[in-house]
Amino acid sequence: MHTARAVKCKRSAEQMCYHSKQIMSKQSKLSKFFGGGSESSHTVVMRDSESPEPAEAEKTSHTDTDAVSAPKRARTRSFQTEWQMKFPWLSRANSESQASGMICNTCKSANFDNSFTTNQGCCNFQLSALSRHQDSKQHIEAVKILHMRSHTDAAMKKVREVSQNTYDEKMNSEMIQLRTVFVMAKNNIAADNFRDLMDLQVLNGVKVKQYYKRPQIVSEMEECIEQVAEESILDKLQASDFIGIMLDETCDVSVEKKIAIYVRYIDNGEVHVSFIGNERITDGTAAGIETAIISVLERKNICQDDMQKVLGLGTDGAAVMTSRHNGLGAKLVRRNKNIVHIHCVAHRLNLAVSQAGKSIEYCKNYHAMIHSLYQFYRDSSVRYDKLRQLQTVLNGKAKQIVEPTSVRWLSIESAVKMILDSYCAIMLSLDAEKSPKAVGLSKFIGNSLFLLFTALLIDILTAIGILSLTFQKDAVNLSHIKHSVTSAKNTLTDMRKGSSKVTEVLNALGEMPTTGEAAKYHDVNVTDNNILRQRFNDIRNTYLDKLSSNLDDRFPSDMLDKLECFDVLFNPGRYPSDLNLLDYGVQQFGVLVEFYQELVNTERMEASFLQFKHLAKSYQVLSFEAFVKVLIREFNEEFPDFVLLGKIALVLPVSSAPCERGFSIQNAIKNKSRNRITPERLNRLMFIKLNGGSVEHFDFARAAKIVTDMKKRLPH
Repeated sequence: MHTARAVKCKRSAEQMCYHSKQIMSKQSKLSKFFGGGSESSHTVVMRDSESPEPAEAEKTSHTDTDAVSAPKRARTRSFQTEWQMKFPWLSRANSESQASGMICNTCKSANFDNSFTTNQGCCNFQLSALSRHQDSKQHIEAVKILHMRSHTDAAMKKVREVSQNTYDEKMNSEMIQLRTVFVMAKNNIAADNFRDLMDLQVLNGVKVKQYYKRPQIVSEMEECIEQVAEESILDKLQASDFIGIMLDETCDVSVEKKIAIYVRYIDNGEVHVSFIGNERITDGTAAGIETAIISVLERKNICQDDMQKVLGLGTDGAAVMTSRHNGLGAKLVRRNKNIVHIHCVAHRLNLAVSQAGKSIEYCKNYHAMIHSLYQFYRDSSVRYDKLRQLQTVLNGKAKQIVEPTSVRWLSIESAVKMILDSYCAIMLSLDAEKSPKAVGLSKFIGNSLFLLFTALLIDILTAIGILSLTFQKDAVNLSHIKHSVTSAKNTLTDMRKGSSKVTEVLNALGEMPTTGEAAKYHDVNVTDNNILRQRFNDIRNTYLDKLSSNLDDRFPSDMLDKLECFDVLFNPGRYPSDLNLLDYGVQQFGVLVEFYQELVNTERMEASFLQFKHLAKSYQVLSFEAFVKVLIREFNEEFPDFVLLGKIALVLPVSSAPCERGFSIQNAIKNKSRNRITPERLNRLMFIKLNGGSVEHFDFARAAKIVTDMKKRLPH
C-alpha cells in the first residue's frame, strides 16, 4: 500500500515539474518581447508540496537559462521536388522560383476554380495540404472528367481515322474510274464498255472497293475531266493580253453543221494554240457564225468587252468568211477595228496547187484516171489480193493503195508515190485482166508520159509538201511564210531543167527506142517515143508556170501588208549589215503606229524607235519569234510599246490548219457506229482528247474532288 502511494506521489511530482517548465518558458519569451526585466518579478510561486527536489530543481534551472539565452529559430517551408513523385498531378507555377506556388494540372485541365488552379498557385507548402487536396471532392471529380475526356478523344481519333480511310478509299476509287473514262475518251471507246473495263481491272487485281455500274456515269465523269482541263486553259487565256482566233466549218456524219474554234495566245512569252469549242450552228451565214463565236467567248469568260481582246482572225477563203462587206471578218472588224483578218496560208497553198492543173487537159485526165485505178482495186478483193501478191514478189512487201483527193493536202503525193513504187505490179495485174476498165487503165498508164508526169508530181509535191507542213504548224510565224514560199518557188523554177525522180525514170527507160521497137521500164513493156517525151516537156513547163504564177498571186511579196510590216521590224535577220539604221523600216513603222494608235504611245515609240532598231540588230542570230520572246521577257520596261506590238505579232493566226486536225478528230469520235452522240458530248470528248494531255500528268485528284462534291450516288 505504501509502495503504490509512493509511485503516485512520484508521478504527481513529475507532472508538476513539467508544467513548471512550460510556464517558465512562456515567461522568458514574454520578457524578451517586452524588453526584458528581472526574472524574479515573473517568478511563479509554488506551493511547498509542488516544489521539486533539489537535484531536479537545479537541473531545471540550468535548462531554462539555456533556453532563454539561445531561443529556437522559426522553420521556413518550401516546395519539395520529391512530392511530384507521390502526386503526379503536381507542378509549379514558376519552375525557376523556389517561392512559386503549386498547381494541380488535373483540376486546371478540368477548368475547376480552387487555390491550386490560380495563376500564382497554392503556397501552403505542406504535405498534408497536398493530401487534403488529392482527397477533395473537386479533385476526384476532375480525375473522372479527364478520364472520360481521354476516352472520348481516343474514340474521336478512331472515328477520324476511319472516316479519313473511307474518304481515301472513295477518292482512290473515283480516280481509278476517272482514269478509265479518260483513256476511253482518248481512244474513242464507247461508254457502254465502261463496266466491262472496270470488271477487267478488278480481275487483274486493281483494288477498287466499289464502282459505278451504269454507263450514264461516264458522261458525268467526262464533264468533271473537261472542267479540270478547261480551268487550266481558261486561266491562261484570261491572263493573255491579246488572242487570235482560228475558225473553220464542216459537217459531221449526222450532217450537222459545226464550226471549230481554236485560240492562239501567249503564256510566259510562249505561243500556244488551244481548242476551245466545236459549236453546232443552224445559221450558216456570217451573222450566225458571228453570234456563235461571241457566245462561246462570253460563256467561257475569255472576252467580255465586245471582242476588244481579239486582234487576229484566221479563216479559209470562203465567201462567208472573206466577203469584203458582209463576211465574218468584216463584221468582226466593225466591232474591233484593230482585228487583222488573215486568209489561212495553208488553204492558199492548197488552192494554188489544186488550181494549177485545172487548165491543163492531161492533168485533169491524170487525176480522174488515178482515182479510177483506186476504185478498180477497192471494189474487188480478188483483184486487190492479186496486186498484193505481185507487190510482194516484185518489191518484197505489199503497199496500201491510197485514195487520191484534193481535200487533204498531202494525200495526192502519197497516192502517186505508191503508184510509181508499185508500177510494175499494177501493169502486170491490169494485163491479166480482160475487162474493158482494166484495158482502158492499162492503155493510159502504160506509157512514158504517165511515168514521167508521175515522177514530176512526186518532185513537185515533195517541195510543196514541205511548204504545207511548215504552214500547218501551230507556231508558224511571218518570217517562215516568206522564206518558205521563196524557197519553194526557186525549187519549182529549177525543175524546168530536171528533177530527181524524173531523172530516175528517164534512166530506167533508157535510150529512145527505134521505130517498131518496144520500150521497157524495169522489164515491163511500155510505150515510149519522141512525141510522148516532147509532150511531157510541154506539160511540165506549162504546169510549173501555172503553179509559180498561182504562188505569186496567193503569196505576193508584200503579202498581207501588216504582217510584212511586223516582219520588217521584229525579224533581226532582215536588218541591214551596215550601221546606218536611220531610214530602215520607217515606212513599216508608220503603218503599224497608225493602225494601232489607240493601243500604243505614238510619241514614246517615235522617240525610242532608233534605239529599238539597234537593239534588234544586236540579236541578228535570232529568228523572228525568238527575238519577240526576248523582247517580252527582258525589255518590257524599256520598250513597252514595241513589246505590245510583239505580242500582237505572235497571236496573229496566219494558218487555220489546227481546225482541220480538229475535224479529223471529230470524225474519228462521231462515226457511223456512234452517230447518236449529242453535240454537247462530242464537244466534250474533243476537248478532252485535244487538251487533256497525258494520263500520267492529268490532275485526277482535282477531278475526283469535283465528282465527290456532286450529288451523292449509290452504286447499283
